[in-house]
Amino acid sequence: MEKIVLFLFLNVFSSLADVWCFFKISRVRSKKRQILFLCIANIFLGLLLSIGNIGVIFTNILETLLFVLYLRKNNTLEILFGSIILVCTLDLLVDIVSDMITQVMSFTLIGQLSLRFLLILMMIVAIKLGNGKIYNYLANQNNKIFVGILAYTYVSTVSISIIYIQSKSFTPLTLFFSLYILIQTIFAIFIYHEMTMVQEKLLNKKDQEKLPGFKIEVQH
Repeated sequence: MEKIVLFLFLNVFSSLADVWCFFKISRVRSKKRQILFLCIANIFLGLLLSIGNIGVIFTNILETLLFVLYLRKNNTLEILFGSIILVCTLDLLVDIVSDMITQVMSFTLIGQLSLRFLLILMMIVAIKLGNGKIYNYLANQNNKIFVGILAYTYVSTVSISIIYIQSKSFTPLTLFFSLYILIQTIFAIFIYHEMTMVQEKLLNKKDQEKLPGFKIEVQH
């Protein structure tokens, strides 16, 4: 009974955390009834977690469709899609890391649930600290590129989950793909950040050249 209560609590907490993270990143303005509907729907979707690791993937896919289709009116698709797939990717990473540590440390079910709770808290803190930067990436003129990076990361993370489900354990192949995709993702985000910084400098330079004072200085 205690294990069931802990599982249900973690399910509710994780579902509400996903909704909070989504709105924190996307900054979408919604009515209270819309937020309430998403919270309730997300909690019910979380019940799919009870069927195992494959349930996490199904939950993520349905969660993405739910948020994008329900909030698509009067909202930017790139911001909606980018925000929810980032949250879903973090969900998958929480699941993968939790299973990996559990296998290494041989945790009990209660220990595993406690670990997931801790990882979800870490996800919330990360979003709390980095949501401003993420939103800027999703809202600027190059947002399609950033959403593409997020989509690639999500598909790659799903692939790792599928490999893990088939192998039933974290083999060297799973670990290799995990590290490979992680390095690729970090590199892609770094390149994107540098590209946006260069564009901002070029735009600032063009704006300065349009100023009258700048033209007079050049004539001298």
